[in-house]
Amino acid sequence: MKNWALFDFDGTLSLLRAGWQTVMHSLMEETLRSAWRTGHGFPQAEWSSRIDEYIRASTGIQTIEQMQWLHQQMLSMGASAESIWTYKERYRERLGAHISRRIVSVKTGQAPADGYLVRGSVGLLEALREAGYTLCLASGTDDADVRREASLLGIAKYFQEIRGAQDHSWENPKAVVMERMLREAITWQPKSRPLVIGDGPVEIALGRQHRAVTIGVASDETGRRRHDPEKMDRLRLAGADLIVDDWSDLTKIFHVLGR
Repeated sequence: MKNWALFDFDGTLSLLRAGWQTVMHSLMEETLRSAWRTGHGFPQAEWSSRIDEYIRASTGIQTIEQMQWLHQQMLSMGASAESIWTYKERYRERLGAHISRRIVSVKTGQAPADGYLVRGSVGLLEALREAGYTLCLASGTDDADVRREASLLGIAKYFQEIRGAQDHSWENPKAVVMERMLREAITWQPKSRPLVIGDGPVEIALGRQHRAVTIGVASDETGRRRHDPEKMDRLRLAGADLIVDDWSDLTKIFHVLGR
């Protein structure tokens, strides 16, 4: 009998991409500005709030789906829209520039890898593996980026499978990995339910759909607070079985797992 655990990556384990929301908001606001000038749609200040609301609600989905939303907003205002894939590549380039110093600092040893991990991440991975869980990593971030960053942070070795978004594909990597976990599960006794761990409502909803134990982490990616209250609220609304600030206290986690 296998016990499976599905992990999200960014914000759940990795902090390398902290601030991605600001990068995405900037791209969306700049893109929509041409439509604002035509006088269509909502006032600019209201659009800025709508962008923030959408980004918060969409945490955990594939980037291409977020770019589809941007594309649709442009069309809804009667503006000329570029392709969804063009928007995605533009965002990927901007985010790459945003995090490039962090990646270089870890590669060159100027900064420790664990400085870009949610506190307690390695201890959690080791404890789950020791408890007999087979760990899988799935992310809406591009596949090559997820693999490279997991390796850079020294945690790739803990996962049987790592899967990110495939190039020019709408395939949902989290759903793909979850379905594989379900096919390979031998029994659905309570103690063998799969485990889904993430910082966004998307993976929590997916886990609940498949009767998994769901654990949310309200990680504050800025490092200024104990936890992110907005993440906490979204995870609570998504119905997570347990919500923690970080992975420093494993007692609560193994309690909800019945161990």
